[in-house]
Amino acid sequence: MAIETQTTANGTTYFARVRDLDGNLFPTSGRRTKAEAKEDEADMICRKARAEGAVTGASRELTMSEFMEQWKDECRFNVSDGWKISQDQMIRDYLLPVIGPRKLQRFRRKDAGDVTNYVKKLGRSPQTQLHVYSLLHKMFEDAVEHYEYLESNPVHRRYRPDVPKKETAFLKPCELLALFDFVRDHYLGRAIWIMGLAGLRWETIPPLVWDAINLEQAQIDIRAGFKYKIGEVRPQPKHRDWTKAPIVPMLHDFLLERQPNPYEESASKILVCPNLKGEMLSYNTFEDALKRLCGKAGVRIISPHGLRHSCSELWVEAGASSTDVGRVLNHQNESTTKRYMHRTDVRLRLIGQTVGTLATRTAISDKIK
Repeated sequence: MAIETQTTANGTTYFARVRDLDGNLFPTSGRRTKAEAKEDEADMICRKARAEGAVTGASRELTMSEFMEQWKDECRFNVSDGWKISQDQMIRDYLLPVIGPRKLQRFRRKDAGDVTNYVKKLGRSPQTQLHVYSLLHKMFEDAVEHYEYLESNPVHRRYRPDVPKKETAFLKPCELLALFDFVRDHYLGRAIWIMGLAGLRWETIPPLVWDAINLEQAQIDIRAGFKYKIGEVRPQPKHRDWTKAPIVPMLHDFLLERQPNPYEESASKILVCPNLKGEMLSYNTFEDALKRLCGKAGVRIISPHGLRHSCSELWVEAGASSTDVGRVLNHQNESTTKRYMHRTDVRLRLIGQTVGTLATRTAISDKIK
């Protein structure tokens, strides 16, 4: 039992905090005076003496399994279809086996730790462990804020898995240019050149049509994305917003040589990066072929996503700032761009040579004076 205070710019608010016999906090509202909060406290103490519970109604008997079904139906209106599929899989494989039968009101912090340990024992990666933790944390946030089933979130941060930072493999500019030269006439050359120079995400490559390649304005209109989890092309790429990517002169000349005859019927709707059958390219086909091509070209092996990181390195070495790179890669925030700013320090070494030259010149000039 206690009176808690919360101070904001609008003043101080007082809250009575009393737990029932099951350890659940009685619901309460903030009061403007401490005396009003004391009255609330006295009322809660009387209710506790009568063995009344803080939780009433159907929510007292609600199991985690039932709550998760309710949450899936009512709290995912802004979630993509692909991410819904991933969430459903995590609920089925990792949450239900551990906490499905447990009562929502009986869930304690240790239960969150049991979930984390279960996922870890299954040998899942730290990233998967983090996804499961984040999903569970979000569900309980909604239990508190949306449904008001609970007073606080029991999924404590102490059980949040640590994910070691791992840098994505990328090609240095000299390696990337060597790969470009090797795949110039390969059927996957267009996909590699576009991802390596314009930094497009993989999902935008399969549905990319020539109508989206604007060589006059030197830009690519990113209008669609292939969502591999649902196997469909959606009219909104990532972040559900149409964006543009720059076409540098090198890429402009490359695409100009390969664009279809503009007078050909439906030329604008022809895929830019099809497979050998002229159909939409699959990720597995592209990933496997990219690894083989890297090996044959004598450069390090990278994934399709590594081409975006290679693109950022190429732009940085050419003088682009982190803001410029974020614009090229169509990032929503600077923290995402930081993951693409690799510490190769090529530019710093070049600048360092200039600094050394300037220092020598300054010393000679001072001696002359």
